Amino acid sequence: MTDLSHLSDPVRRGGVRKLLNLLRIHSGARIAHRLLWAGAFLCLLLSESCLVPQDVEPISSKVHIPPRVVVESIPSYLSAAQIVLTQSSLDRAAGCHCQLELEVPIIEMDDPTAPLVVRWFVDYDETKPATQLPKGGNGNTIQGTGVAGATLRPGPKFTFDLGTLNLAGDGTHVVDVVIAEDGAFDDGVAPLNRAMKEGYSSAVQRFVVSVVTDDTVNCPSVVPSTRICQADGGSP
Repeated sequence: MTDLSHLSDPVRRGGVRKLLNLLRIHSGARIAHRLLWAGAFLCLLLSESCLVPQDVEPISSKVHIPPRVVVESIPSYLSAAQIVLTQSSLDRAAGCHCQLELEVPIIEMDDPTAPLVVRWFVDYDETKPATQLPKGGNGNTIQGTGVAGATLRPGPKFTFDLGTLNLAGDGTHVVDVVIAEDGAFDDGVAPLNRAMKEGYSSAVQRFVVSVVTDDTVNCPSVVPSTRICQADGGSP
């Protein structure tokens, strides 16, 4: 390495000025490349042992920043390893049944103007076409806040009801909610109804529901469980 310790302070200051000019002039996609070599130039002026950096390609970023589930907003009774739904002959005799209310309370999205599309799936299986259809159609839309800097918005909710979902008997069910920017879903490729177009990504939150039968109790009606009865206008 060339010894530049004899250079005067004015020369050193001149090098700094050149670096600052370089920073002011160049911007955009080539800024990382320019900064790398500008740093090497300054290092050469001020030190005797700088290594010359290798040329690297700038890292390209995604065109669309995906939404994010604010995991901290999900209550503990929904973030458990399994969420229990209780079936009971006592409820059936009274014309009642139990259902679960699942939700992602808060979604974060950097673009406050971008609408989000929400799709819920139950027991999604790429080998079973019936499970690949979003529950409730192609999902609901969460509108943006339209306010600069307001990145948080209310998340989606889903009612897990055995009758509505045509599920019967005890067992474990996997519920996925897929959230993506409007226009991001690529429905023509696998995994069907969940794939993203190039440049887009989705946020996915999973809930595991365990359905059990206990004929000694009624539906607890404690969140996230709700007891629904025909007498109250609910479905059987």
